[in-house]
Amino acid sequence: MFEEGNLGHERGKANEKEKKEKREEEKKGKNEAIMDMTGQAAQERRPDPNEQIMRDTGKASRERRGMKDGEKKDEKKDEKKAA
Repeated sequence: MFEEGNLGHERGKANEKEKKEKREEEKKGKNEAIMDMTGQAAQERRPDPNEQIMRDTGKASRERRGMKDGEKKDEKKDEKKAA
């Protein structure tokens, strides 16, 4: 009789685990559906081409420092010292 109660407990644990896994799968499916509806999934797969170009050339950092294209750091410092 003691063993029967123990088996019931084990079955209960297994059922809870299965229910939990099922809920997680359903939640994951809902999140994917929501991302498809908003277009976020497509954006994640397709990076912004302008951002990639700026990253490759370092243009973004030059823009933040107020430098023109083709201008180097040292030239900008020299202008500030002369002024």
